[in-house]
Amino acid sequence: MSSTPFKLQYTDAGIQSAAAIDDAAQVDEQLRRLSADLTADIFRDAIQAGLAARNATTDASAPTAAGGQQWFSVVESLRTMLMGLANPWHKQDVRNCPQIVSPDARCAFVVMTGDPLTGTTGAGAPTNQTDKGDVTRAYIETNRQIELLTKEAREKGTQVWVLLYHYDKTRQEVRFELSLPIGFEARKITAWETRLILGRISSVPEDPIVSVTDEPETAVTVDVTPKSGTR
Repeated sequence: MSSTPFKLQYTDAGIQSAAAIDDAAQVDEQLRRLSADLTADIFRDAIQAGLAARNATTDASAPTAAGGQQWFSVVESLRTMLMGLANPWHKQDVRNCPQIVSPDARCAFVVMTGDPLTGTTGAGAPTNQTDKGDVTRAYIETNRQIELLTKEAREKGTQVWVLLYHYDKTRQEVRFELSLPIGFEARKITAWETRLILGRISSVPEDPIVSVTDEPETAVTVDVTPKSGTR
């Protein structure tokens, strides 16, 4: 199967956007190119874990607890799953920026919250929701330099991909994608080389399961003692 060509285009939002890939077969192919063990389910499970952590907060929680707990859990879940593979990935923390790096060091992942365009196609390209600093700038500059290298030289560098997700309160869902940033300005990602649209998950907590027994109710038996003199 041929891969969709990547072509950078300017959007109305001023962000350069690669063609977003949302076909499941093509997404799987691109993930396997990054690492043979990668599947879309790994990212979905991490996002699901984050959503469960968000839904576990209460009215007594701090105002920012829901978003914070969601991000913490996505990071922890993603790194735990990848570190537990037969060919394990390894964690790396760069100035408090948690990453997970492939065994061959060709790619690494970070987790970010994204704006409402996250996980969508056709309307433009997303960017990070919260401002980022020098660590993000540094690895995006490395990404851009690697893209300009020959294939042989490219394999010696580490590209940092972003697992970007957006909690959409109006639509009651979380959308997410794995994308390669190559542009950064004013603390925001301004260009993507590749965007892999991974899906969306309902943010509405599931109703608790009520156990229902199929056994019939036990019949009530009443012993009647005949009166004296009657048959």
